[in-house]
Amino acid sequence: RSRPHLDGTYTLAVLPGTYTIGFDNQMAGYIGQCYVSVTSSDNSCTPVTVTTSDISGIDATMQLGLRIAGKVTGPDGKPLGNINVSANSAGYGTGYSTNADGTYALAVLPGTYTVNIIDNSGTYPNGCYDADAPGHFATDQNACTSMLVTTSDVTGIDFVMQLGLQITGTVTGPD
Repeated sequence: RSRPHLDGTYTLAVLPGTYTIGFDNQMAGYIGQCYVSVTSSDNSCTPVTVTTSDISGIDATMQLGLRIAGKVTGPDGKPLGNINVSANSAGYGTGYSTNADGTYALAVLPGTYTVNIIDNSGTYPNGCYDADAPGHFATDQNACTSMLVTTSDVTGIDFVMQLGLQITGTVTGPD
């Protein structure tokens, strides 16, 4: 996956091989996508083969998306940065980490989505947006609120994460 510079250019250093090139610019509101050759009849990702020399002309025109946006805070009301937030539908999914101020904005296509959050530090349990739960946070994936995104952004999808209790142990091999 490549994140382009402000002028739209990008460079990836790779070894010889075959690659699927993906593009992502969530911060600017664009839908993530992969390179599709102009000769592709079904708009599927086109593999790029690198042998002994540089390859150029692997370009893409990105589509602006609608946004699902909100803020993630802890139980003390302080913003939580670096929390993974994802929006998922039957045909599309995307994710990004919250900014230092706890805010996030995910570029999505029109559709019905659930929004999930993951804290890789293990301090807070993983969960999803539940409009009816305290803090709009639930750990039961069956309680996730589906949201319809049609022609405008969906904002105010805020979470208050709860501190988790810890389960610990040791995992060893058969020896």
